[in-house]
Amino acid sequence: MNSPGLCIDLGASFTKIAIRPDTHRTSLPLRDYTLMTGRDEEDNQFCFPSVVAHNIKSGRWAFSWDAANLLSSNEILILQDWKSVLFHEKYLDESYDPELDGEIDPVKIFLEKRDPYFIAFGCAKNYIEWLYEVKIPHLLSQNAQASHMKVSDFDTRVCVPDFVLGTAAADTIEELFYEAGFESTDVYCISEPKSSLIGILTEGRNQQVTNGAVNRAAMFGDHKLLDQLKNTNDSIFFLDIGSFTTDMALANLNRFKSNQLAKSPANSVPLGIYKLDSMIQSELPPELASHINLNNLPETERFHRNVYNENRLNYDKSDTVSLDDGTEIPLSVIDTCIEQFTEAILSSCASFLYQNRNGGEIHAAILTGGGSLPTRISDRIVKGLERMNFPILRAHKNIQSDMHVDPIDQELVRGASAIGGNSVLFVLEKDFAQEDKATNTEVVQNLFGSL
Repeated sequence: MNSPGLCIDLGASFTKIAIRPDTHRTSLPLRDYTLMTGRDEEDNQFCFPSVVAHNIKSGRWAFSWDAANLLSSNEILILQDWKSVLFHEKYLDESYDPELDGEIDPVKIFLEKRDPYFIAFGCAKNYIEWLYEVKIPHLLSQNAQASHMKVSDFDTRVCVPDFVLGTAAADTIEELFYEAGFESTDVYCISEPKSSLIGILTEGRNQQVTNGAVNRAAMFGDHKLLDQLKNTNDSIFFLDIGSFTTDMALANLNRFKSNQLAKSPANSVPLGIYKLDSMIQSELPPELASHINLNNLPETERFHRNVYNENRLNYDKSDTVSLDDGTEIPLSVIDTCIEQFTEAILSSCASFLYQNRNGGEIHAAILTGGGSLPTRISDRIVKGLERMNFPILRAHKNIQSDMHVDPIDQELVRGASAIGGNSVLFVLEKDFAQEDKATNTEVVQNLFGSL
């Protein structure tokens, strides 16, 4: 537990990487300061495209920004969203073990059988090796606290959707990280919603006292949101909308033996922004749908900006939304799909809360993730949360709501999972054996009494 930590959030669109230099210092995202960024593009320094490309003829691979602008062809395979293929429900029980199955060329098998699992596996394998050998060393060299360190010096964790844990898909990811050279003293894979929840609530702070126990009061800081939790049944609801999944968690101090946030109820559902993209594309006539390229990251990002961010002055005067190439998308199709998408998310939230509430009050809701940034999506989600009667909403600063809004720093909106995944709260239960003897009242007083 005393070793420095490294956490990788393998996002379907972007990968975020954070380090914890030691158990007393704040976790921070690794930034690439060599990247030139324009206005409102600062996130690009710590959000790296998860895109992978493979040249069939030469056998060469390209990753992230080097692959983002490439286009698919007969010679070039591109997978922007390999994560949702590898973690698709029909592949969760698929596994590949070189010792049992022998060495394979997943790209060759893909070309022969057209089975998307194998190209996704090939992308994951090569992307993870590239992270270890190239990307993370480049990022560490730019960080004053870690420029002297190697990737193998860190205890590594990987954020995955909650439903992946305990499956063959998780075993595959763990094996790929092990084979690439990453070190872990426990398990690699951790719950994405739980790590993001911890990242938001602690803002990356870590603090241990002399006997090794966690100083939670110092970690949570002077945060008014936590001041509301006076009863051990009370909780905070967490909602993270990403590209592949929507993640939920409930910070309830009375639901788990060790009173750790890492034991909080959590769930992931495959309702991400890419699902909404495909819904809109499938509802359009073929001649319009063909203008939407969902396998090129820059084009996908431009599509998101044009379609999901509401400019009321323009929308009030038109029944269509214009793409960069002049293609006009009917606003009625967009609105219908967004309504269906957000209602599905809100229905999942209601079901999750019904299953996991324990008689207390939910004093706040936290809305985060890259999918919470577009206004046409966030406006509808916020209205749904308002109907659930949460008094406080913690979200990005541009949210409009009748609830009191407590703003989240932009770095946390995008990077909370990687930051929280490094937390000292992610420890083996045996490390907190003494704390398990404490009563719930004592735990609450320790956590929040000084705030």
